[in-house]
Amino acid sequence: MDFTCVGIDVRQWPWSGPFNADETGWERNEGRFSQLMADLGLWQNEYQLLEVGSEQISDVLRLVSSWSDCALLAVEYPSEIVRTRDLRLGVHTASFSVESNRFTCRGLDVCDFSGLFSVLHHPDIASARDGTHLFKPDELLPALELLQFANVLDPSHAPFAVARLWSSK
Repeated sequence: MDFTCVGIDVRQWPWSGPFNADETGWERNEGRFSQLMADLGLWQNEYQLLEVGSEQISDVLRLVSSWSDCALLAVEYPSEIVRTRDLRLGVHTASFSVESNRFTCRGLDVCDFSGLFSVLHHPDIASARDGTHLFKPDELLPALELLQFANVLDPSHAPFAVARLWSSK
């Protein structure tokens, strides 16, 4: 499955808890998020992430690497879902190659498509999986199976999607 980066977030660092897409699980660094927007002219996109294209990512990485209190979280969704949503809404999601920009893959999350609410925090799912940890990058099939269950278990946050998460630190 191909993935497309739909934006970045600025999260607290160092971080001792589980990595995930949900900012209630891995807290956003609001000050640095706002500073990146102001300093580099970035904006928050429809995914509630900073819209960053390939022409901007090196400036973003350079600035964030000089700060010890935060790390970038890059969120990728399946490319076909992003493409279909862009066509339906008449938008173009800016993207960059996460792998070629020295990010570390943290794993796969299952979250609602527009709000990044991680279903891994749901009490029934967390107890069944023995924690809120991400799926390993090669565990796509189990993540897709959980996605099917999540759409039934929590319809208020549906539709859910598998998100591949990367961090800059």
